[in-house]
Amino acid sequence: MKLMITADDYGMTPAVTDGIITCIREGLLTQTGLFTNMPSTQYAVDRMLKEFPDFCLGQDINFSTGAPVTDPSLIPSMVQENGQFLTSSMHRQLDKKDPHHVKYEEAFLEGENQVKRFIELVGKKPDYIGGHAYRSDEILQVLHDLAVKYEIPEKNVICAELETDPESMVSRHWLTAKTKEDGTFDFGMETQLMNSPLELFKAGKLSYFDKALKEDGIVHVRTHCGFVDHELVKLSSFHMIRMMEAEFVCSKELKDWVKQHQVKLVSFKNYKD
Repeated sequence: MKLMITADDYGMTPAVTDGIITCIREGLLTQTGLFTNMPSTQYAVDRMLKEFPDFCLGQDINFSTGAPVTDPSLIPSMVQENGQFLTSSMHRQLDKKDPHHVKYEEAFLEGENQVKRFIELVGKKPDYIGGHAYRSDEILQVLHDLAVKYEIPEKNVICAELETDPESMVSRHWLTAKTKEDGTFDFGMETQLMNSPLELFKAGKLSYFDKALKEDGIVHVRTHCGFVDHELVKLSSFHMIRMMEAEFVCSKELKDWVKQHQVKLVSFKNYKD
């Protein structure tokens, strides 16, 4: 059996960055996707290149958190009046009137500028490319077209290749969100604290682990590991769950299980080996 553990949002804030580095150093994290548009991006790149230069570092193309890399005046369908991205919840509200409110050309321009910034900062192309939070037909097409243009493995394509049935192998997550009256998701503190991945694992409730073990398959666990700072709380509804995910990825229980069953840790770079 193979196990792949992803942490999204590397570089989102200093605390998220520090938490992900800890999960590489002390845990079983196998890959992470970099945000290239945040104030802490340079800090994140510096830490990774210094401490784990060969680690699988992909890119999370981000259209909903912080400020764009592109001049906001060139991508009006994607930004607020203050020049910051429309948040994912703002996008979803706009979707109710027009699910195509984000223009493909604008999203491609911003996405390509983020890829170019990754290459400039890291000195190479991302090991994979994926999206963040908000999705639309236009954004999914942009991600695919960028992956093709720059010859970068696409997370969505790899995950589709790995999936064998709806109950098993790919992108399993433990956080069950409540739905609010307006149709948006509630990832409030209570919801997050009720979903400890370590406790679920210890109780045997992450059944896809055992299923993959029986089938000698591959499990891809997608997380948002990290530590929490005030900047994160301002930016994201995912905050407390990040520390709980980091606890799970670094836990003795998970490490013992991997050792006991001789599970091979893999990333998007080497999962076919």
